[in-house]
Amino acid sequence: MGRRSRVAWSSIVAALTVALSLAACAGSGSSADAIDYSAESFPSGEAVSTADLRGDPLLLASWATWCVECEEEMPALERFWRDRRDDGLQVVAVNLNAPGPAEDRIATMAADWGLSMPQWRDADNDFTSAFDGVGVPMVVLLDAEGAIVGTWHGAVDFEDADFLAAVDAAVADA
Repeated sequence: MGRRSRVAWSSIVAALTVALSLAACAGSGSSADAIDYSAESFPSGEAVSTADLRGDPLLLASWATWCVECEEEMPALERFWRDRRDDGLQVVAVNLNAPGPAEDRIATMAADWGLSMPQWRDADNDFTSAFDGVGVPMVVLLDAEGAIVGTWHGAVDFEDADFLAAVDAAVADA
């Protein structure tokens, strides 16, 4: 078997593994599994939560002004959101900077990156504890009931086959 065939089979096996794992969880999620995470809408400051967005799968992506990987990930996330926003997937960028002088920088960076997706602000960094996070950036996929389907630590390739399989399965199950 050639290298290309092995890579193709590896991708198929990985996608099937993710799909089967998600299928095994389908219907077993309950409101007890739901994560109730709250933050503020940015820049309005209105209270928002994952509970407000139940009914569709939700992708939350954390970022901070000091995060070098975020400089590539946030524009890529924006492109992903624009491509997928009509598929029944909600996407939210969550800034985790502490309160203070970063406020202006947050708005400037979001504008420079062309972010038009919904944005939340979590100055207390409750995101990390709510989703057992380690560092920034981090992406969390919740199913339509608010239960965690997957987490990715570090920069995410939004075109990765395994990532897309997880998102597609969450959207299909909604």
